[in-house]
Amino acid sequence: MMSLPFVYTLSSIRGYSVVWRNADNKVVKQAIYNNAKVFTPKFKTEFDALSELPNGYIYDLHVINSNKVSKILCTKREKLPPL
Repeated sequence: MMSLPFVYTLSSIRGYSVVWRNADNKVVKQAIYNNAKVFTPKFKTEFDALSELPNGYIYDLHVINSNKVSKILCTKREKLPPL
């Protein structure tokens, strides 16, 4: 009896937020997702796009995903205290 191999596709899943820390374990940037999009698959280039956001802020992220558009809207919530 021959069995077919399983095919898995791996994709990253969004959590509640992404936090960047420096070597002293201080938060340098945080991006927080809207609750409706937590635990949904990330876009392929999403982490790279978030990495390009300037340090020193907390961002609110709103995921826009339709048949025509797949984007992340980032708004600054607040400035982080100086390190």
